[in-house]
Amino acid sequence: MMTHEHPDIERGASNSKVPLAMAIDQYNIEVMEVLLSPNSEIWVSIGNVSAAVRSGSSTMLGLLLNKLGDDIMITEDIVEAAAGSHNASALITLLLEKRGHEFKITKQKLRIALANESLSEEVNALLEDRHRRDMNVVEGSVALA
Repeated sequence: MMTHEHPDIERGASNSKVPLAMAIDQYNIEVMEVLLSPNSEIWVSIGNVSAAVRSGSSTMLGLLLNKLGDDIMITEDIVEAAAGSHNASALITLLLEKRGHEFKITKQKLRIALANESLSEEVNALLEDRHRRDMNVVEGSVALA
């Protein structure tokens, strides 16, 4: 039985990682820029996005979001990881600007973000406002139902 592996996965004696995952692990933005250039056909996974968020790098996350367009849905785990990051202000601002239409600011996400002392007051206010708007939409939907 023949298996089809993604062409960007390099297999060797050491079962090496995908080049993009290696660049993220090594915080190598220059390599990421080459791998994610407009004409590249590299495959980006949700795991790559999660790894960039866990690294706290808004630059890496921005590169991935620009490459992805709307191809990958931003999950709750990604938003929660961003809210708990040492660079939460930059990551959350970027997620809201680029993909804010894809997720709601729930009470849990808001609590995680507000507990993060590195979060700027401006981003706290932005999240609280966004949470209020999201809750008004939900409450309005329930009232109409």
